[in-house]
Amino acid sequence: MVGLLSRLSLVQRFLLLSLIILISAGVTVGWWMNKEITEGILHRTSVVSSLYVDAIVEPHLQGLKAGNPLPEEQAERLNALMQDIASGDYIVLLKIWAPDGTVVYSTLPELIGQRFPLKPELARSLAGEVTSDITDLSDEENIVERARYTELLETYAPLYDRRTGAIIGASEFYQTTDELRAQLAAAQRRTWLAVVLGVAVIFGSLASLVKTASDTIRSQQARLWQTVEELRALQSITDSALSTLSARDLPGALLDRVCEAIGTEAGALLLFDEQGALVTQAVRGAPSGEALPPVSYPGGWSGLILSNEGATQVPDLDSVPELADDHSRARGLRSILGAPLRARGEVLGLAYVGTRTPRSYRPQEMRLLEVLCERAALFIQNRLLDERVRKAAARTTEINEKMLRRIGHDLHDGPAQDLALALLRIDALRDASGDPDSADDFVIVKSALESSLREIRAISAGLRLPELQTLTLVEVATKAVRDHERKTGTEVVLEAEADRLAHDPAYRSVSLPIKITLYRVIQEALNNSYRHAPGAARRVRLWPEGDFVNLEVSDDGPGFDLARLDGDSHLPSGHLGMAGMRERVKLLGGSFQVISSAQSGTQVRARIPLKGWEE
Repeated sequence: MVGLLSRLSLVQRFLLLSLIILISAGVTVGWWMNKEITEGILHRTSVVSSLYVDAIVEPHLQGLKAGNPLPEEQAERLNALMQDIASGDYIVLLKIWAPDGTVVYSTLPELIGQRFPLKPELARSLAGEVTSDITDLSDEENIVERARYTELLETYAPLYDRRTGAIIGASEFYQTTDELRAQLAAAQRRTWLAVVLGVAVIFGSLASLVKTASDTIRSQQARLWQTVEELRALQSITDSALSTLSARDLPGALLDRVCEAIGTEAGALLLFDEQGALVTQAVRGAPSGEALPPVSYPGGWSGLILSNEGATQVPDLDSVPELADDHSRARGLRSILGAPLRARGEVLGLAYVGTRTPRSYRPQEMRLLEVLCERAALFIQNRLLDERVRKAAARTTEINEKMLRRIGHDLHDGPAQDLALALLRIDALRDASGDPDSADDFVIVKSALESSLREIRAISAGLRLPELQTLTLVEVATKAVRDHERKTGTEVVLEAEADRLAHDPAYRSVSLPIKITLYRVIQEALNNSYRHAPGAARRVRLWPEGDFVNLEVSDDGPGFDLARLDGDSHLPSGHLGMAGMRERVKLLGGSFQVISSAQSGTQVRARIPLKGWEE
């Protein structure tokens, strides 16, 4: 049974259990109704019969006295009456009982005068109650009746003294059951028919209700699964991998995915340029190398798409010739589904997909394109803004370097020259003074001037950046390391994947801001290491990873406790050089990390993106 139920659906289980419950309830109700109807028919028959018999018999029994037989004259009248009644087979036997259980009259003479124990039915009748039941004639006084009948309707009714109203005896009479059985059978048939019809109506109503609910649930499940599939398609279109793409690569990736999700062979993503014209940013389904005609905007199908908030479809462009343009004709498009690219109230352009045969697009496909365009617009707008900010930061880096170079030149050509002139004049001034007591002061002043000149020249040299425009990343790193070695007289180990960084076009052609940042980070990290761990071994590692270049400058010096980092600056107290390194890397959209602890050395790590800096 459990195995059978497990193979059925929930609706089938409900209907099966409901049918079992309804049949059980119907049988119970039918049995109870039959019992009540049978008792009602028996009672009604007995009452009617008793009234009939009493109306005929009771007037002839008014002289009945307890313990005395019925007078012969009254007995003969009753015999005559009973012969008339019995001739119709309505009453087949009559007994008149005295209150003490003596048969004072019977249609069977041999019973008259005999005394029998009071049966419960007779006792109830002598107490004033009419009782009736179908008997199998098994009682002692029914020997004669058993020879002729198998069952009779037995009725006991009280007999009253019409003057005083006292009970003077009881009548017991028997009737054939043929007519009664026919009535009972007809009543039972009607009862069971009503029960069956009731069960059928209730079961049908439940089945209809459950089927309607099941259909609704299945429909909702279908819509839910459809929504899940749409969300899966949407997730496949706008997953996290897109967040790493540049604004240049993002439109093509989005277009590839939406064409696959909707099942179209062509598509394009177009953005407005500064002059308000739609410029194709990505295209799919066009022959390679083929130049597509521009989209006619604000007319044609593009104007229709951009005039609506949501997705718009044209199932057959040939049926609406005024919407076709050179762009759609060149691509052989017959159907188009498009939606505007709108983000934060700004319309950036539009995206469309299409087929070379007429096609009507489903509502879920239209909704999918709408959501795609919403996501794509935000992606594109955010990437454009991000790249604008980073390009502005890169230009700021170049401007800052130019400013630093100018300051370096100014320091070299201005204060440094003045200090050099002062040093040339200091000896002449000392000899001209002729004061031996001031000789020591002249020595102190000359020493201070020489120290200041050295510092100014060192600062000037540090501010002036070497020419990096024509260098590769490996050459930039090598120059930074060699400059440090020449300045400090120490040795630095340089490990770089020269083959990839020097020969792979993706890593050879990088913008100047990246080279400047790389040089400055290596320069400052090595300077910090030399200043705080002069005897430590230093190493510089440079390796490519996808669209990034990774840099690590490390030493085996005493290190420092990162818990001493100051507030939000995350830098050791008084260390502005490290703050500059971090800001330079962050401005390019990279990541910067310092790893150090007491007596375990220090590592400075930078991860710098290589793309997105094209002018």
